[in-house]
This record gives sequence, C-alpha cells and structure tokens, in this order.
Amino acid sequence: MGGYLPKLRRRVETVGIRFRKRFEWATSVAAALAKGLVVLGAFWFVYLVFRDAYRPRNVVFIDISVPKALEDRGYTSQAVGDRVRNEIDNIRTKLLIKDQSVTAAEGDYFSDSDSLPEIEVPKTGVSYRDIVRFVQDALNIKPRRITGEITCVSESAAKPSAANSNSPAQPSAANLCIGDLMGTVRITNSTRTSMAPTFEVTPKKPDPELLMPSLAESVVRLIDPYLLALHADEIEKTPDKEMQFINECDGKLAKWGWLQWGWILVKNHDYDGAAKKFNEALRIDPDFKFAYIGRSLALNRQSPPNSQGAIKMCKKALGHYRIGIDDLGYWMYEKSARSKSARLEELARTLLGNDPAEAFAYYNWGNALSTQQDPDLEGAVYKYKEALVIDPRLATYHNKNYRSFHSLYELGERQEKQHRWPEALAAYCAYHRFQPNDRDGDQAIDNTIEEIPIPDLKAAYANFERSRRSAGSRNVEYVLGRMRTKLARSKTLTANAERQPKSTESEAGLAAIQPAN
Repeated sequence: MGGYLPKLRRRVETVGIRFRKRFEWATSVAAALAKGLVVLGAFWFVYLVFRDAYRPRNVVFIDISVPKALEDRGYTSQAVGDRVRNEIDNIRTKLLIKDQSVTAAEGDYFSDSDSLPEIEVPKTGVSYRDIVRFVQDALNIKPRRITGEITCVSESAAKPSAANSNSPAQPSAANLCIGDLMGTVRITNSTRTSMAPTFEVTPKKPDPELLMPSLAESVVRLIDPYLLALHADEIEKTPDKEMQFINECDGKLAKWGWLQWGWILVKNHDYDGAAKKFNEALRIDPDFKFAYIGRSLALNRQSPPNSQGAIKMCKKALGHYRIGIDDLGYWMYEKSARSKSARLEELARTLLGNDPAEAFAYYNWGNALSTQQDPDLEGAVYKYKEALVIDPRLATYHNKNYRSFHSLYELGERQEKQHRWPEALAAYCAYHRFQPNDRDGDQAIDNTIEEIPIPDLKAAYANFERSRRSAGSRNVEYVLGRMRTKLARSKTLTANAERQPKSTESEAGLAAIQPAN
C-alpha cells in the first residue's frame, strides 16, 4: 500500500502535466487564429476602403430616382439601374458580334451601392458600410458614382376646373406622368479631365421603355465616349456622331480617340493621315499595341508600300517574347495536326491564346510579306495560318489565305516561263505544302521536272538536297524522288546510246549514194 500511493500520485501529476501542455497548445492556437482573423479583418476593411477608388473599371450606381407613378408600374430605382446596365451590355454585345477587335477602351464594371456589407459594429449603432464611407470621404478616395432622376416634363395633365372645384383634389402632373419623360444622369469623381461634362440630359420620350436606351447612352457618354464612337461606326453608321464622340475622348481615353480617328482615315484611303493619327496615340502611350497594329496597316497600304516598316510595327505590337511563344505554339499545332494528338493541340492552343488583336497583327505581317519588293509568299501564308489558328472566326484571313495559295502557284508559273527552275519548284512545293490534296500542284511539279534540261536538273537536285534538312517536308522528298527518276532514266538512255554500234564512213557513203526504193 505504501508503494501504490506514490505511483498513483506520479501518474496523476503526469496526466496533469500532459493536460496542461495540451491546454496551453490549444490556447496558443486559438490566440494565433484570433490574431489571424484580426489581420484578415483589417485587410478586408482596407480593401473595402480602397476597392472602389483604385479599381479602374468600377462605377457605382447610387440612385436614380423615379416618380411614384412609375414606381407603381414597377420602374423602381433598382429596376431602372438594372435596365440601364443591361442596355449598356447590349451595346457591347452588338459590337462583339460585329467586330472581333477590342470593343471598349475603358469598359466599366458597374456595381450596386449595396455592395458594401450592412454589418453593425457591436455596441456602436453604426455599420461597417458607414465606417468605410466615412474613411473614403476623409481620405478623398471616392469611386466614380452615377446618380440621376427621371422627371415628367409634360404640362398636359388634367387640371381641376371651376365647375369641379368642390370635387376631391386630383393628383398632380408629376404623380400622373401624363406625356413625356426626361432623364438626367450625373457623374461624380470622374477620372476624365476637368473639361469633361459631369451630367447628361436625355431627349424627351413618351414611354419609359423608350427612355432606357437614352439613359444608357448618357451614362456611357459620361464614362466612355469611345464605346459610343465604335457603336456609331459599326452599328449606326453615323460618321457625324462618331466624330463627335471621338472629340469627347480625353484623359485616359485620348489615345483611343486618336486610334479610332486613324481607322476612319484608313477607311477613307488616307493612309498618310492615318499613320499620323496612330503616331499621336503612340505619343501618349508608347506601348499601345493597337496603335502599332493600325500603323502597320497604314504603312503597308501606302504607295509604294512600306513593307519593312509595317513588319517592324507588327513585331512591336506583338513583342519578341510573344512572337517566340506563338511560333512555338504554331509549331506544336502543326505537329498535332500531323500526329492527330488532341493533347498536343490543346497545349498549342493554350500557348497561342485567342487574342483577336494578336491575330490581326499576324494578318498585317502576312500582308507585308506578300507585298514587299521580293514577295515572301510562303512566309505570308504561314502568318495567315497562324492568325487563323489564334482567331478562326475571321473569314478575311480565309480569303487572304486562299489568294496566297494561288499566288504561290502563279509565282511558280512565272518562274517556270523564265526557266528559273529551282525557284519554280520551290514555289510549287510551297503551294503543295499548304494544299496537299490539290492534284494541280503535283502535276505542276511533274511538268516542271520534265521540262528542266539535265544540267539544270542536276543543279536543282543539289539545291533541294541541301534544303532537305531544313525543310523536312513530304513534298520536298517527292520532288527529289521525281528528279532521281528522271536522272536515272537519262543515264539509262545515255548508256544504251553508247552501246549501239557506230556506222563507218564507208557505210554512210554507200547509204548516201544508194537510190531510194
């Protein structure tokens, strides 16, 4: 018994020590979690404070007040804000369908005024939203906000006559909203220049449904007139409105205004003027890739074409890093087409991406290669096909691709007429490489080889033999095989001719004096 109690005491002490250690560990974990939650809460609060101010595409709808008569018909402030946002989305959707290029310079993200949480701070009577708004006001970091109202402007509402003066009071014109409606929208904390308008008034409309598109246009005009310039150009086809909206592009939108002005001059075939407008955009932003793309098109369409300058602009628009990635992706894509590997094709498309502007840069690059003084039609076709893989929706590239195929064939014909046999075969091989199922290409190669004299054929064979390693193409092997066949046939004919006995001079003279039968 004397030895049992000390053992029991030691066991109890051991259990107590273990429990105390675990309790301390749990307490330290809970304290760490509490500190982490405090830090996360602080970061979350700071994020809420600065989010609206430093998110460049954020515009907050605060309130668009409406008459009570319209509220009774379902046109509440929230409903009107949602309709305006939907109308703006419709404008951008139409532009996406019409034009695969960039649709808006500073396309804005619209959020509701209720995006901040209405959580009450314990024992204070204020919410986190109130605190965030107070800090934003104190630091003067307010986001862009849209407010406005819809008013009734008609005076045709029924008025009480003298005969009915004892009748109950009739509702006012404002409550009846009989007649036309007019909307007014305002923007605060605009990121544009001080000369930019801060409010817009819509034309009068007889119905709220007709007023919604006008409200949306007024909102976009305060935020991003470049979007309206695109809409006037692509959808409405109104040049006067387009130039009006272009002139309103200021501040961050100025480079987009110069860009659109340049495209207008390109459509009017004023390529020198277009190049100057694109230069103005590049002066504002030297890394503006869309201006480089536009300038490449203008330079290539000048008379005479500045093909090297156009290629330089395309390379600047894409960047050397991007060109290397795209070349690797296109090589993988062609390899996947030959091996029919879906996994390799997926990886290739991931590397290439789907940027329409990038595809247009390769399209312009192909144009410059095909119109330079010494046309590189094969290289042009490669650029067109690269553009097609990046953005297969653009039919223009298909047409240009088709014309380039036949340009290669026509180039082979011209070289063949000038007896430039290696060049003609190279052009036909390039055509056959892109059109492997076209029998005209095979026939043209066969006919050209048959027409080449043997000494020239040997030189052409040596050239193709040297280029086999770099080309690695099936049609090059086909051409070499056809050349070897003709050379072997030529050697056979020569050997047979040498084995035939030669007639002596006496026999020839005897044959000459014998009368004909």
